[in-house]
Amino acid sequence: MVQDKSVYVKLFYDGERYYGWAKQPSRSTIQGALEECLQKVGCENVATRASSRTDAGVSATSQVVKISCKGEIRLDALNRVLPEDIAVTHVTQNIGRVLSKTYLYVYPERWRNPELVKEAAKIVENEVFEALFKKGGSKPSSTCSIALSSFKGAELVQVSAKGFGYQQVRKIVKLLEMVDQKKVQPCELKALKSVPSADSRWLILVQTNVEGEWEKIESGIEKAKKYINRKLLTIRALSAKWELALRFL
Repeated sequence: MVQDKSVYVKLFYDGERYYGWAKQPSRSTIQGALEECLQKVGCENVATRASSRTDAGVSATSQVVKISCKGEIRLDALNRVLPEDIAVTHVTQNIGRVLSKTYLYVYPERWRNPELVKEAAKIVENEVFEALFKKGGSKPSSTCSIALSSFKGAELVQVSAKGFGYQQVRKIVKLLEMVDQKKVQPCELKALKSVPSADSRWLILVQTNVEGEWEKIESGIEKAKKYINRKLLTIRALSAKWELALRFL
């Protein structure tokens, strides 16, 4: 009798050509591609559940996924049949609590008013973050940590929290952009009724900090690195994003 098995894995993926994590009829998604390839390597009754439900266009270097199925889960074989832009990089049998998640947004321009942006980031951290929650994601934390830095002509917005709501990080970046362009003052952020979302292509889920001991899957790490290096040769506009992604593998 074939036994039920389950493992937890970390996934790398380039989300640019996918309609997000979750399966959708007649659309390419990360979950759909993963489950289809698990069946190709002999798994039956496949079920997957991700710790983060990333949106269309969002990439990841550390998406934690529980895989359950009947049959042996052969991860090296799985990496061979997965599309070139998806790879399994780590595995463990058990995990504990998710302690935090970190997203990195690579804003492709330099801030015009960096001091205003810093002031706005502090307000978002302590007073606005929870208000940006919208139904459709997991319940967010009441506060977050925002780190601002620069890299090769781009501005980096790194946001960490225990949980995030729907498009929450992209809304934070849009708020900072609006302040930078002086469309709104930092002191006015709490009064905003609605906030649009920044472009998803520049967002990466770079870390899921979860209790547990992880084993590296070298075939997956090498596959991810080769894919990123090919991207760096062909897409200069996104080079900062992919150079930074390499650091988190």
